[in-house]
Amino acid sequence: MRYPARRLKLVTFLIIFAVTLSACATAGVASGSREITKQESYAQEFAGSNGDGSLTIINYTDYSTDMIMEWGMSASGLMADQDANVLTFLYPVGMPTGQTLEFGDFGLHDVVMTPENQGALLADIELWLRADDCVDEKFFGPTSDQGQGDEFAMWRDWVEQGADASTMRILCSTTRVVAMGITPQLVWEGELELERFLAHELYHAFQQDLDMEGDCSALSEDEATANTPWMAEGGAHYFSSFLTGVVKEDGLPNEGEVGENERIRMEILRDASRAYKETPGLHESGPDRKGAAALLRMVDKGLITHEEIMDGSFFHNCARELRYPSGGPEIQEIRNDWYSISAEGNRYAFDG
Repeated sequence: MRYPARRLKLVTFLIIFAVTLSACATAGVASGSREITKQESYAQEFAGSNGDGSLTIINYTDYSTDMIMEWGMSASGLMADQDANVLTFLYPVGMPTGQTLEFGDFGLHDVVMTPENQGALLADIELWLRADDCVDEKFFGPTSDQGQGDEFAMWRDWVEQGADASTMRILCSTTRVVAMGITPQLVWEGELELERFLAHELYHAFQQDLDMEGDCSALSEDEATANTPWMAEGGAHYFSSFLTGVVKEDGLPNEGEVGENERIRMEILRDASRAYKETPGLHESGPDRKGAAALLRMVDKGLITHEEIMDGSFFHNCARELRYPSGGPEIQEIRNDWYSISAEGNRYAFDG
């Protein structure tokens, strides 16, 4: 069976208002003009952990805010310690235009939110930020040579231009923002895929040491050699995979043929094997899929535990760079054999 989340008590923390678009033929993403209804969106305490953090959902899609919050609380409930206040905002985009945002890697889509809804969403975000006291007035002003307003201006571009944002931004050590542009393709793939997407991005918000300075920061800077890119992304994919269970079953054993955790392992290995065939480097495209397999290899070799990944504690004190330096023999071995994956029929496993 899957690793269960702790049972959570839900505690109302803050009330804000978000606009949810009414249901349409492709539920979850608005298309064209349609009636708008108002729905409460709220924050809840992280319960079942040792932290004082909170989770806020601002949802402008057709998906139930309660459902999204339940997914988020299930993910947060597994954390050993979580002190961050996390804002997650979701907004719909339309069909892809084939263009990309001028600054950033996100694809552009038809804009389906009205200007009024765009402004309301950005106002809700600003309201949350001002209550958190992480940023000052310059954060909301026009961009400047010092770049104080660049972050919020970038979020505005995502919303107004229909960018398929999928990212976590660190504003302060205990203030993190997750942005999710919900595409028609994601809607078509189903709610389980959305839950995995959410869990992946939230896990980045739970990785406490991503902004750690000193040696951790210095060792993380060289993307060609650092462990951070593939361990941080791989950790998020590993966590979200074991949290949601198998999402894409093609080429895997059917339910009941093997245990659920074994099927999840096989999905990770299958996706890593496919990513390796596209680009072989651990630091190249698909570091989340490749990194998850590499972390699974580390678990199998006893270098880390499954529990360290699932409760986020592996990302508390920069173990990814300090405990396991990229030039050390343990990591070199992982780099050399994470892709040694074989498939016998529909069963994937590491070689040796």
